[in-house]
Amino acid sequence: MIEFTEIFNNEYAKTAINTLIKSAVEKGLKGLKKNIEPIKEALGYRLQDYIEFQKDRYKCLNTIVFNQKISLEEIYIPLTLVSEVEDLNGKRKEIPVSKFDLDFLPKHPRVLITDNAGMGKSTILKFLLLKCIESEYAIPVFLELRHLASSKSIIDTIINQLNIVSTTKKYSDELELSKSYIERIIKNGDFIFFFDGYDEIPFKDREEITVAIKEFISKNQRNIFVISSRKESGLASFSGFDSFSIRPLKKTESYQLIRKYDNDGEKSSQLIEKLENKEYSGINEYLKNPLLCTLLYRCYEYKQNLPLKKHVFYRQVFDALFDWHDATKDGYNTRQKLSKLDLDSFHRVLRLVGFISVMHGKFEADKDTVLDWIRESKRICSDLTFSESDFLDDCVRAVPVLIQEGTNYRWSHKSLSEYFAAQFLCTEGKSELTKILNEILASEDLSKFSNVIEQIYDIEPAIFREVFVAPMAESFREYCSNTYKGMNTKISNESLQLRKTLTFSKQIYIARATDKNIHSFLDGSLDESYFHRIGLFHVGDKQRFFYFESGNKFQDIIDILATKKDPLVTSTTKLNRDNKIKRLVKLTAKSRINVNDDPENVLNDLRNFDVVNSVILRSDKYILDADRVLNYQFENSQNKVATLASCLLKNLKPQ
Repeated sequence: MIEFTEIFNNEYAKTAINTLIKSAVEKGLKGLKKNIEPIKEALGYRLQDYIEFQKDRYKCLNTIVFNQKISLEEIYIPLTLVSEVEDLNGKRKEIPVSKFDLDFLPKHPRVLITDNAGMGKSTILKFLLLKCIESEYAIPVFLELRHLASSKSIIDTIINQLNIVSTTKKYSDELELSKSYIERIIKNGDFIFFFDGYDEIPFKDREEITVAIKEFISKNQRNIFVISSRKESGLASFSGFDSFSIRPLKKTESYQLIRKYDNDGEKSSQLIEKLENKEYSGINEYLKNPLLCTLLYRCYEYKQNLPLKKHVFYRQVFDALFDWHDATKDGYNTRQKLSKLDLDSFHRVLRLVGFISVMHGKFEADKDTVLDWIRESKRICSDLTFSESDFLDDCVRAVPVLIQEGTNYRWSHKSLSEYFAAQFLCTEGKSELTKILNEILASEDLSKFSNVIEQIYDIEPAIFREVFVAPMAESFREYCSNTYKGMNTKISNESLQLRKTLTFSKQIYIARATDKNIHSFLDGSLDESYFHRIGLFHVGDKQRFFYFESGNKFQDIIDILATKKDPLVTSTTKLNRDNKIKRLVKLTAKSRINVNDDPENVLNDLRNFDVVNSVILRSDKYILDADRVLNYQFENSQNKVATLASCLLKNLKPQ
């Protein structure tokens, strides 16, 4: 196998990948009667150019630690994918991504990688692309989904890329690539498509682009497809995909990553030594996330302290970016700001820009659009005087929160825009915070704003609980009072309460799996667009069943509470989960059966009730702590503040 650094650096590698391209072109255009040898040659050269272009583009990463691009090879540590579906023993398959593994992608031709911000989804896709080139297994195509436009098809986007990157003079520049030829070659197979950042598709285009992606996959089923995203409700459209998350970093892996930031130097050693102290045990949760590991190093590099909350991380990182200087030069050479704004004023404008970006669902835009965002922010910050174009230049060079790619600008990480949006909501926008959050709650698509809401949990906990937790608790109490009545009296109260907790905020279905419908479900031919989780599980020795789940707005709140380890949620690992689920009886229907509170439902049969509970437990890592939520009472801290203020103000009155 060719070493990572030797890709395209020797003739053997070029010949191997070019042979693969030639074979794909020959097979794709086989059977056409007219003389198309010049077309074959042109397509071959353009695909060669495209692969070299991708290799050059994605072999380096922009990181928030370094002020320049750095080789992916230098900074990458193997991340591990974890299947969302458990096996017979209740365990999830783990796949270390350290190479192009033939037991992974070819074995799983449809892969969905979903996880939280900063877990390394894009990094994994770029690494797999480079390893795909190295392995000579298939022709990789990397599409950043935020670049797709509803007015342009995926094929048109690919053709546009082929035309842009081709620089060789071995074929005529005027030779026009026929869309039908490209379609034939792709349809024949030999390609791996990496679709990165589904969650970064602008909100207004998402439905139309989702349909386009599904149609493209359906027409080109011989190829392999990998999609990365944060968890989004729209991903339910890709029901035929095998879902994976990214295993949190182990502490040894976190330390390995930190050491890479200064080549195992003094700063990383000091940080790791500090992290070993018990007083910083609360920060261990952040070490599990590659991005937060990066932020941690940057914060420590700047101030030598360790902030414990995520929004404090980001503020410290912003301060470091704003105040960073070139340590290789004499003196304190902080980058000059063309806008001439001080640190707090710059942060204030970015809060507005971030809020506008997040509410539009656009994390990349052309120059005119970004300048419009800055212009609107300047209008609101009317006491500040600066040039919009100077501010944009500062955001790219002096305070690198944005990255310029051609004529477009994007956030150096999507989570930065969400940090600034959360900061705006809790400062200038605080008078409208409750109203805005209620509107977001009413939209029933909280997943788009989960990272913003998570930070509001820390910054404005009282408002978070008033807007999100109090309605959820009331809904849970109502649900528990009005469901699962008239059940078999032999079903214990504990089992009934567990079922209510497991099914709250969800619609769950179970279906008997046969060889025939397994194929139908897994190839995505059935419309399961309203489910966000679909899995295959085994019951007993031979029975196989499908599990379908869709969640409502409160499920997103439960996920945020779980992330924050809030006492209102509890880990399902604390509950008794049978390693091997017992048989389900009397389940012979061919259609899906809803897990509901109908006493006549076969799933509520005495012999099935606890089995179904065990099945649902397998799919959830966290559920509500029923006792705590049933007894939850929201206390409005504003009333306490008003009482305190009244008492203190009495001291100002003449006696």
